This record gives sequence, structure tokens and C-alpha cells, in this order.
Amino acid sequence: KQLYESGKSLARLSKETDISTYKLKKMLIAEGIHIRSKEEQNKYSPQNQRRYEVWDEFFEKLNPTNVYLMGFLAADGSIQEDGGIKIGLSTIDRAFLEKVRIILHSNYPIRDYLTKDGFSVSEFIFRSEKIKQKLAEYGIVNNKTKTFQFPHNLPKELYIDFIRGYFDGDGTFCMAGQYHRASLCGYNQQFLH
Repeated sequence: KQLYESGKSLARLSKETDISTYKLKKMLIAEGIHIRSKEEQNKYSPQNQRRYEVWDEFFEKLNPTNVYLMGFLAADGSIQEDGGIKIGLSTIDRAFLEKVRIILHSNYPIRDYLTKDGFSVSEFIFRSEKIKQKLAEYGIVNNKTKTFQFPHNLPKELYIDFIRGYFDGDGTFCMAGQYHRASLCGYNQQFLH
């Protein structure tokens, strides 16, 4: 009873106790315990239902590494409607996605595929409500392209790390005659100022 009330699912309790889920459910109902629907279980304790792992607290304490990734996500990532956090790159840059997966302590898969135009793409999609909420505090939300503003609520000493990440996502270096030129792309001119 205590384990169920603390958030363990019937399936997990069944495995741990060697009692069928049907029997456990019957016992809990007899004790007057409300049996959670699958939807309620997910809201109550999403970790019990998680198939893949990710470090949910990655953005809790800001540092150069996570602010760099925040900048990269602002430029080249997306928050999907279903809550997924996605980075899709040319397969040439797959090693970058592998590094991201390592620093997030994640075992979510990196998916490789060919687009309908024949381009080889690698995609890393992970889910974390905590990370999604933390990114939203800095303006990184679903459909951010037209609304994204520079996150001035970041500590000033980390601005350069954010800009470095953003530049790696949407910046380029090229030659203009004898000169090197750096440029940054973005939909929102206000952000670029």
C-alpha cells in the first residue's frame, strides 16, 4: 500500500513482489486505495514509465557547458508539440549529437535516416518535462523562430557561452576575398542586435 501510494506502478510492484497485477489491484481496492489510470500514473510519477534516461537536472545549475547547449538549442534545436526536445543535423555532425547524449547522461537513441531529397540526417530527440520547463524560462519554446529574444535573464558572465552555442548552431565563417567573415543567421532581427 505504501509503495503504491509513494508512486510505484502496479506493474513494477508486481515484478518486485511476485504477485500478479490483478491480485495487487484487488488487494489495493479492498484497502480503499484509488487505482490510478495509466494517464494518472504518468502524471504522478513519470520516472516509473520512462523507457530511456536523461539527466533531468542538467540545466538546474547554469554553467558554461549547459548554457552553450542552451544556445545551440535556441539556434538549431526545437521543442516539439508532443514535448520532445530535438536536434537534427547532417549525419556528418553525428559525433556532436553523441557528445550531447553523453553530457545529458542519456540512452535515448540517435536516429539516422535519408530525407526524401536524399540528404543523410541524424536526429536526437529526448523527453524531459524539467528540461523543457527550464528552457522555456529562457524563451526556448515550441515555435520559437519568430518570437525568440536574447535571454537577458542569464547571468552576464555566461552570455559568451550562450552566444558560442548559438553561433555553432546558426553561424558561419567564410572567406570574403582576403578577409575572414563571420555571420550569424536568425529570423528575428531584434535578437541579432
